[in-house]
Amino acid sequence: MKSTLKQILALWQQDPAWRAAPRDVLRALGLKSSQQRLVQTALEQLVAEGQLVAKRGAYARAQGSTQDQAAARKVPDGVRFEGLFTAHPDGFGFVAVGALKLSLFIPPPEIGGALDGDWVRVELILVRGWHRTAGRVAEVLERRRVRVRGHVEREGKETWVLPLNERLPDVSIPPSAEAPQQWPHDALVDVLLTRYPDSPDEYPEGRIVGRVTDSEAPEQIIDNILANTSLHLGFSAETLREMAALGHTPPPPEATRVDLTHLPFATIDPVDARDMDDAICVEPRPGGHAMLWVAIADVAAYVGPGTAVDEDAYRKGTSVYFPSRVLPMLPEELSGDRCSLRPDAPRAALVCEMEIDPGGTTVAYKIYEALIHSRAKLSYGQVLHYFETGAGGDIPPALLPHLTQAREVARRLREKRDARGALGFVFPEARFQLGADGVPTDILRTLPTEATRLIEQCMLEANETVARHCAEKRLPVLYRVHDPPPGDALEQLALHLWNAGIQVKHQALETPGALNAVLQRLEQHPAREQLELLVLKSMSQAVYRASNDGHYALAASHYCHFTSPIRRYPDLLVHRALKAWLAGPLPPAPSPRGEGWKSRTPPPGPLPVNGEGGMRVTLPP
Repeated sequence: MKSTLKQILALWQQDPAWRAAPRDVLRALGLKSSQQRLVQTALEQLVAEGQLVAKRGAYARAQGSTQDQAAARKVPDGVRFEGLFTAHPDGFGFVAVGALKLSLFIPPPEIGGALDGDWVRVELILVRGWHRTAGRVAEVLERRRVRVRGHVEREGKETWVLPLNERLPDVSIPPSAEAPQQWPHDALVDVLLTRYPDSPDEYPEGRIVGRVTDSEAPEQIIDNILANTSLHLGFSAETLREMAALGHTPPPPEATRVDLTHLPFATIDPVDARDMDDAICVEPRPGGHAMLWVAIADVAAYVGPGTAVDEDAYRKGTSVYFPSRVLPMLPEELSGDRCSLRPDAPRAALVCEMEIDPGGTTVAYKIYEALIHSRAKLSYGQVLHYFETGAGGDIPPALLPHLTQAREVARRLREKRDARGALGFVFPEARFQLGADGVPTDILRTLPTEATRLIEQCMLEANETVARHCAEKRLPVLYRVHDPPPGDALEQLALHLWNAGIQVKHQALETPGALNAVLQRLEQHPAREQLELLVLKSMSQAVYRASNDGHYALAASHYCHFTSPIRRYPDLLVHRALKAWLAGPLPPAPSPRGEGWKSRTPPPGPLPVNGEGGMRVTLPP
């Protein structure tokens, strides 16, 4: 295969402008028709590596995206960047570089000793004959892979473990580190890595630490998946000691928290929700205005920088959900108790209070620490039943007028976002129904409802308001950024739409509003779901970034994640920055996490001294 790849690339070195179908390549190489599948596979691999592009059944030399080239031209020689290395089974890889707003391609000879999931430092390089931004791994800064699970393979006197994760290289087991009679050929084992490679030609070494049951049981499959990721599993002994020492009274600052226990807050979640980190309350105001309170669990009051629980949460990054289990970012003492906004219990919260006018615009807001008292834990099904029938059922009667008002506010907010061009994707959510043995028995398709959209719109408004506030106050937070689709992706999308009878030029797809118009045209199309999926695949992937670069899909100039600090670490960073601003005055350019966070994502500049606290802010029309 490797010789075939070189022969194919040599054809384009002779004529960089050549466009060829697989049969043309076959003929140029003088190969028989029986080898067409080999040529096709090689061409697909070269496309995956970024050396060729495929358009309309023909292959051409990759020119690199305009965005990549422009980003590379702005980078001075010798500048290095940090990012997460993602390996490909074929030997190359990518490093997501936030500063360049792109994923840097790493050719096979340039990956150094990096393994999938490592945090690395990279530098830009020029690869002869390529028209693509590429990089070289200059240094592995953090090894995030400690254990590997795989099958034992014996070759004469040598013992190897072949990882289940195909992104990882085989692991050599030195004779002194294993006992042959314990680990027979093809046994499934766990390996502790003891030596890491320094170059692509070297293999990691390890010591077998245990044998694993090799079965197809669902729980075992999930366990195998987890064993071959770089996820930080479990909690440290120090974190468990910190949890044991927790008190049951609300955390400080009790004296400065605004008492909102008189307001009828409620949580609205899926019936099987594992954590409750947001609650809402809506009340009418004169002139058709409404006051919306979004209360979010004050996780930052319990998880301070430098604590063991903070270190564990940082390494996890998010909670991870499987059909039958969850790997929480925070211990149960916090995620399921102290920080969970359970009904009929006082809970500390960070509140974004917004005044919404009849057009859905937030005309004023306040952000402050508060104490709330949720009145009920409601499910989406309960709220939808009330909206559709008018019957409250098990919902406390005192909450019904507030739900009706919240329904109206959500309608206003949604119409505002629709008018500015936010993309209106409507994809069904697939939920697995499991049998007693953990095997899926059914896949349930659920579509967004008026109840789910109510919470969605309230959370979006809080996230946008907080992001705008953080940008104006120059707080060091991570924004949730969604870049516009790359031009070549829009070209491909326009071609697919044209083939489906939707005639549109790719230049007319560059704004969210234009794409929304296409989605509306697809509503009655027989292939609507497939075409909507193609539109979605043309999108850039949303990322966290220290700079506020807007959110394309939401047509929002400011956006961050504020509403889920129980399960997302970036939300916790936002909370810390807000609490530091509320406590002001602040020193210049503080990091909400400390030096570890600051080294990975530098803050956007020094902070102004805060003298406003939680005062009301009125926005211009």
